[in-house]
Amino acid sequence: MKWLHMIGEWQRKGIGFLVAGVTLIGGLFTIGGCGTSNETASNDQESSDGTSGPSLPRDEARLSGDTSLATPNQSAPTATEGALDEVPTVSGSEWLEQQVRTAAELRRAGQYANEAEHWKNVVRVLEQTIGSGNWITAGARLSRQVAIRLAELNPEQIAEWKRFETLESQFLQNRDEMAELRYNGKITPPQYITATQEQLNLLDQQAKIIHQLFGQPSHLLANLAFNQAETLMSVEQWEPALIAAERCLSQRQAVIQVRHPDTVAAFKLMGQIAQQLNDDSLAEDCLVKATQSAEQVWGIKNVSYATCANDLGVFYYGLENRKATGVARDFSKANYWLERGLQIRREALGDEHRLVAISRRNYALAKMAEAATKPTDRQALDLSLANALISQSLQSLKNAKDQTSISLQWQATSEAATVKMLLHEYAEAEVLLAEIAEHWQRDPDHATLPMTPATLFFRWGLASAKQKLPHKLVAAGKLMQQSIRYAEADKDEKTAMSAKQALERLQEISREGLTDVIPERAVVGTPDEAGRLSSPSSTASSTPASSPVRLVSLPPVEDQK
Repeated sequence: MKWLHMIGEWQRKGIGFLVAGVTLIGGLFTIGGCGTSNETASNDQESSDGTSGPSLPRDEARLSGDTSLATPNQSAPTATEGALDEVPTVSGSEWLEQQVRTAAELRRAGQYANEAEHWKNVVRVLEQTIGSGNWITAGARLSRQVAIRLAELNPEQIAEWKRFETLESQFLQNRDEMAELRYNGKITPPQYITATQEQLNLLDQQAKIIHQLFGQPSHLLANLAFNQAETLMSVEQWEPALIAAERCLSQRQAVIQVRHPDTVAAFKLMGQIAQQLNDDSLAEDCLVKATQSAEQVWGIKNVSYATCANDLGVFYYGLENRKATGVARDFSKANYWLERGLQIRREALGDEHRLVAISRRNYALAKMAEAATKPTDRQALDLSLANALISQSLQSLKNAKDQTSISLQWQATSEAATVKMLLHEYAEAEVLLAEIAEHWQRDPDHATLPMTPATLFFRWGLASAKQKLPHKLVAAGKLMQQSIRYAEADKDEKTAMSAKQALERLQEISREGLTDVIPERAVVGTPDEAGRLSSPSSTASSTPASSPVRLVSLPPVEDQK
């Protein structure tokens, strides 16, 4: 049912049932309902965002929209007995939007008993139409339970509830402002840490109120634990974040009791944290369970399920790439899940969507890594597929022209150059690397660069030299000299040494008229959980298989559209 998928998108993004600017705070249908606040911090941004200091690209993946309480009308409607006796004839999405809007207005007006009665009727209709075990029905039941409890509170307790709503609103507003400041470089690390501690204090105050008013287990406490885990992740306090994430998951499982977007989000969160703690067993278990839960919640043709598949593929890619030299590597699981995520995104979003471009890029990197595990004479098919995928991805990112796609574009350009080098298409690789250099030289202080300048000029020089043309060899020598200058300025001894050795070889070729040139070196990036930039190493290596690859330092970006 299409409307169920749409609602699933709302909950999965953490904006809950945000309908025409109307928000229901405190039930399962809340802005914090799914708790996916700053998951773009991905690589693509994912994600998801990958350097030592998390990046926070602003795009649709971030929690967007109005995070403030909706302005109450002068007179809120009153729920009437039998108002929902008939099964709705309008489309499901329109009907449910209206019910959430009505409940939010009743909540704002303090008509908690009427809100509880309203949710009772909503639950009855949902049970008749989509069943009692559906996650949307479960969400409506929990919202009714909150309303019933609010109706029981005395005036002093109601005042505490109002204080909770104010604290929650302040937390959400601070979170968005902090993300904006961090992305624009307008907040220093010490200032960010201080602001994060203030956010944690706000969450502690909220938790005390909810525990006092509702007890536990409570999905409201679970939502707060989710926010606490993400806040701790933003300052890389991984172990406390894992404890908070585990608390969130246990409470959600105890209270919701059905497969639900919130439990999917909790599994994903734990999987992301476990990767940072190098607990591969826990990470795999959580990501597999997230994928299985997503299949039951949304089905296997939904973008949200595709996100879980993509995340799982990225995990398996990283797992194999981290294996020690000489240990057999098997990228079959990575390829399976990355290809599956790509296929679903293509069918759901179309060929030109940014998430499809990201999936193509991820799958291309996995095929490049797989090629490196095979004998030279068996690499061509994998590299050809990788070349086609990364070329399509790059073109889509260029066409998109939004800020996030532009950042990803230069990452993909670098990786397209790598696969061109591996296919011995050196002239095409040279053009791509020159594009990156020109982009950077136009605005060195602000331009996105997927590698260090020293590495860029080294690889550009290599692509020129491998063409074995006299004028290209001369150009390669000049590029190697630039690489040396940048490497020495950055104290990058490895790149400086590689460039010096290449320059000596080029000078020898010039003197002796030799045709052989320096050996090929490539740098391969890291797949994104959902689009955040990765950090290719600036260290040159003999094969792409041995190129060091890092996973990102923050959780992957969620899908957006």
